[in-house]
Amino acid sequence: MFNFLKKKISYIEFFDSHVIPEIEILRTSIILLWNNIYKDFPEGSVKLDETDEDLNFAVCALMERILLSCWNITDSASGSMIFERRMYDIGQRDGWIEKNLTRGVFTLKIDFLINRMSRSEIVIPIVKWLTFTKIKGTEAYLEYLKETRLKFGISDMVEWHKTASEEEKEEYWDYVDNNVPEGITTTQQVRDIYNIVALSVEKPFRISAEKIAKAIRKSAFDFTLSMKKDVIFMQENN
Repeated sequence: MFNFLKKKISYIEFFDSHVIPEIEILRTSIILLWNNIYKDFPEGSVKLDETDEDLNFAVCALMERILLSCWNITDSASGSMIFERRMYDIGQRDGWIEKNLTRGVFTLKIDFLINRMSRSEIVIPIVKWLTFTKIKGTEAYLEYLKETRLKFGISDMVEWHKTASEEEKEEYWDYVDNNVPEGITTTQQVRDIYNIVALSVEKPFRISAEKIAKAIRKSAFDFTLSMKKDVIFMQENN
């Protein structure tokens, strides 16, 4: 379709009308799935809500990957920059980005997550990262691993893996999996959450990708319009 038949639109207007609603749908899907699984898990397990920083970074990365796959080279360069600026401002406003986090670090974090994806696997690597970041980084679980290593006389995991026999490794990991104290999420539960969320998010992700791709095909993006709207947005939020 020729550009003169397309709707002239700013990047920010496009994000507000087409992309951000899809972000909210995907984020809500993950939250509902995650917390529904967790309702039967030990008390004190990690729950997710709309203000979770890791969750929002994960969803931003998923959305930007969709945009990068649908835009041409020119729109990818301009749109990606404005998308990250828009999401940074929203994150600051809604409180899921720390106030001292710079825009440059915000971009690096999203780039880090996008680089974890492959052409064939987009959702799975991000859900896996989110799952292990939220659960296995908890203070209680890390303390349990520390105590377990002391029990087995392990001072350096890297060196131990080099010298331990297969039987010793099997004994250690069998103990780790089967002796988690009450109130701490087990390794198997981590895998269960990862598998259920990853498989369930694939469908809403594909639906979002199709809707955004269709909207992009009907739009003619104007960087100048975005810059004007960017100024208005900054004035309204200062």
